[in-house]
Amino acid sequence: MPRSASSLAAIAFLLSSAGFGQCVPGFADGFALRGADSTVRAFATFDDGTGPALYAGGDFSYVDGTPASRIARWNGSTWSPLGSGIQGASVRALAVFDDGSGPALYASGLFTGAGGLTAPNIARWNGSAWSPVGAGLGVGPSAIVHALLVFDDGTGEGLYAGGEFMEAAGAGLGGNGIARWNGSTWQHVGVANLSASAGCSALALHDDGSGVALYAAGTFSGIPGVFGSSVIKRVGTTWTPVGGPYLNGGISTMASYQGSSGPCLAVAGNFSVIGGGAAQKLARWDGANWAPLTNGFTFTPTSVGMLANFDDGSGPALYFVGRAHGAESFCKWNGAAWQGVAGTVWTGSVDPPVIFALTRFDDGSGPQFYLGGAFTNLAGVGASRVARWNGAAASTVGDAPLHGLAGFVDELEVADLGNGPELYAGGVFDVMGGLADVRVARWNGVSWTALPQIAGQGYVGSLAAYDDGGGTAVYAAMPDKLMKWDGSNWTQIGTPMAGPHGTTIWSLHVHDDGSGPALYAGGVFGGMNGVPASLIARWNGATWSAVGNPATLVSALYGPGVSAFASYDDGTGTQLYAGGNFTGPSGIANVARWNGSTWSAVGAGIPMAIGQRVYTFSAFTSGGATHLYAGGDFGISSGSPANRIAKWNGSAWSGVGSGLSGNSVPVVLATTVYDDGSDPSLFTGGNFLNAGAVIVNGFGRWDGTAPWNPVGTGIFSAGGTPGAVRALQTYDDGSGPALYAAGSFTIAGGKQSHLITRWSPERLVLELVQPGGAGNGAFVTNRRLAAGREYYNIFSLETC
Repeated sequence: MPRSASSLAAIAFLLSSAGFGQCVPGFADGFALRGADSTVRAFATFDDGTGPALYAGGDFSYVDGTPASRIARWNGSTWSPLGSGIQGASVRALAVFDDGSGPALYASGLFTGAGGLTAPNIARWNGSAWSPVGAGLGVGPSAIVHALLVFDDGTGEGLYAGGEFMEAAGAGLGGNGIARWNGSTWQHVGVANLSASAGCSALALHDDGSGVALYAAGTFSGIPGVFGSSVIKRVGTTWTPVGGPYLNGGISTMASYQGSSGPCLAVAGNFSVIGGGAAQKLARWDGANWAPLTNGFTFTPTSVGMLANFDDGSGPALYFVGRAHGAESFCKWNGAAWQGVAGTVWTGSVDPPVIFALTRFDDGSGPQFYLGGAFTNLAGVGASRVARWNGAAASTVGDAPLHGLAGFVDELEVADLGNGPELYAGGVFDVMGGLADVRVARWNGVSWTALPQIAGQGYVGSLAAYDDGGGTAVYAAMPDKLMKWDGSNWTQIGTPMAGPHGTTIWSLHVHDDGSGPALYAGGVFGGMNGVPASLIARWNGATWSAVGNPATLVSALYGPGVSAFASYDDGTGTQLYAGGNFTGPSGIANVARWNGSTWSAVGAGIPMAIGQRVYTFSAFTSGGATHLYAGGDFGISSGSPANRIAKWNGSAWSGVGSGLSGNSVPVVLATTVYDDGSDPSLFTGGNFLNAGAVIVNGFGRWDGTAPWNPVGTGIFSAGGTPGAVRALQTYDDGSGPALYAAGSFTIAGGKQSHLITRWSPERLVLELVQPGGAGNGAFVTNRRLAAGREYYNIFSLETC
């Protein structure tokens, strides 16, 4: 039956009051990482009754954009959290143990609780809920549980925990470092550690021919013949030393394998001597002697992650993962030497290529290797902290349409090279699900495309779209070169010459001084392509030239030279403004303007200390007047307070409200003007916390009058620490202009947004549909019953 006018009006009011149908600016979803947002340290396979699944533990807060605190479940197609997860810093070990009530997953590490319950450093997941394991393991802020292993010492299976802890909490046990859980209580196992910061670092099961025994590595006391760093063996309920103590560090991982002459125990860690003999970080115990196990490495591994024994289909073999050199980060022992697993080469220029965890798991398409660690790429594929290897190719774990980046982004620019406007990002980063170690990538509003690699190392710090007469191209500045992308190929256009204080290109800008548009490059160089040009050089599409007298502008000692440009009309015509940390004649100090024939001072300039600079300029109109705003890490302008940001009205510099502050070294890195539906404002990004008395967390806006306003709840890095917005750019992908912010952050407005985010007005739309009718783009569903039928409330976003 039709609804009455009054009831429809009531519904409209309720929807309006809830924000439905209104244009409200906010941060967009979809810029999370493909994978985890922080380190993955452990894997385990566990069946909670719905089938085997792979569980990952570590330091992360999100996996594939889904909140999952320190632990997550992979069922072969999607990631999911385990309730509210682990409360604390990190999960370091996972193991499955049946205490008599059925198998459960145990997680240990450095944490205080699980599922909202108190659980010091160890907790139990039964497939639906968390519970503590006794009173936990701890005492002291440095207590941590590194290892979990199930072993039957002859009295029945128990769960052994090794770590740096003084007691099984509440059990009255003295300092130990190893404890046994029998399903109801923690038990002392007859060892002691030397302090709360020493104990057991690794556990393994190994049969040297006399039966399976439990091996433990760490720093122990209380055992005859053992004092200090050692490997010890538990047979029944007795511990004995294994081959004498080792020195110069510790063992972090152990694994049993079949050697050429019999069973061996492999150990790896930060040591150079074991059992009285030299062995650099990898060694084996054959039941009688210790010996090195480094054959095949071009040099000693710099960091050890894990040793494990797996059958890849060709028979059991010993595998090593860690941080070494290229393919040696993931390698296999062939019985005589280590061999890199083909194709799995980490370049490591974004994140240290450290792998901590390795396992074999069948997600339904056959067994594959799963690797976890601190990497953001595997074999050239962007994969954040977790990846899989099928023996021929690498792939991400998860296929959610996520578009976050890993590394850092320094610059954004919009250019149309024939396919419509696209947003270009420069820096050094990995594109999730795509290529690794990218310097420039383009975004069309739907997906990223990485541009071909630029030869050599370094990062892209500035981008500019410029038409030199042959069509628009994207110019990319690297510390030692200027590159041009014409849509098909890279060409080197400029090579900076050494100046008194360096050879670096910092900034690019297109400006017409009356002789036609040209590309200006600024930095701390002495010339370009053999042409003397101090700090600034001009490219007209064919040749380089100095901008005025080459010696006019001089970089301050160890200063950054010219790092920002703007074209601005102060009422006397549009001129080129240059900012940074430099000096010149006629009172030039850190800011100067070029009228096409001469350089001149801009007021009394902006006083700065060595190393400080102007990073960004933007012209912004408010109250009928257009002013030039300069941002950086300075504190005063022309003798007046100007906390990291100042404005030039054509005759004098002044502060902008109370400026920006907070953080150890507050700095404004990017500015731009954008209208998000509440009138144009100057959006400001950087590394700061406060705008006057307003908390803005790295992202604020100025509408021309005090006070400053935050942009949502601001931006953050992992763990809630401050992030930094390094670039701002307005881009319209066809659905309306949006403000893109990029830099070094992981959270924007409470949403996982790795290195890049989008701020724009959007409309929340409510639809009532039957099951199966949810349209594309719906992001929240609420199930309900009406008139005996099942319906869903579908909330979707439309661009305003």
